Amino acid sequence: MLVETPLHVRYYIPRDDVDMDHLQPSALRTACAYKGTASYWSAQVDDRLLPNVAWTYEKPLHDAAPATRLIAFFTEHLDLMLDGVPKERPLTPWS
Repeated sequence: MLVETPLHVRYYIPRDDVDMDHLQPSALRTACAYKGTASYWSAQVDDRLLPNVAWTYEKPLHDAAPATRLIAFFTEHLDLMLDGVPKERPLTPWS
């Protein structure tokens, strides 16, 4: 879990726990002054492409080193369950 004020909690998941067959690299890159450069992934769900729905930090800055190569998802656009309990989709600037 990564907590950044004033954002909601983001869950970074090891790649071994993600079905990478459904993800494809995106050309999108963004920069964060604290975490570094993020690379994005799009998801193929049946016949629908969800563009830039996940991201990773391949070589994060020092403060974000624990997130190296983990994958986070925009839970604003996906259903999230924690320990079998569905979470509400957060309302953020990315909703």
